[in-house]
Amino acid sequence: MEQPTYSQLIDLVAQKDRRIAEAEAQVVQLESRFAPQDRRLAELEKLLEQRTRDGKRQAAPFSPGPPKANSKPPGRKPGADYGKPAFRAALPPGKIDEVRTLDERVKGERASTPRP
Repeated sequence: MEQPTYSQLIDLVAQKDRRIAEAEAQVVQLESRFAPQDRRLAELEKLLEQRTRDGKRQAAPFSPGPPKANSKPPGRKPGADYGKPAFRAALPPGKIDEVRTLDERVKGERASTPRP
């Protein structure tokens, strides 16, 4: 095989330069063609990520709505105005079987046993 001449080498380099220029033009054309699709894909991925995060948050069973303007403070009213005081009445003496003191319970039984 012969060695190429200088003019043949220049022609080969010029052909390669033309091919590279054509390939670069094609790359620019394809990038401009796919740019809107890439933007749309990015928007859809962002929306999917947001919906996935929203789906992980559990909604309350109902919304209480905005707070009232003149709401009352929580809890019982101080003093005797809170209503009829309620408490468990003591058992009549005939229904009491035995009486234990706290010291007997602590010494003889575990604390997890039910009280009589």
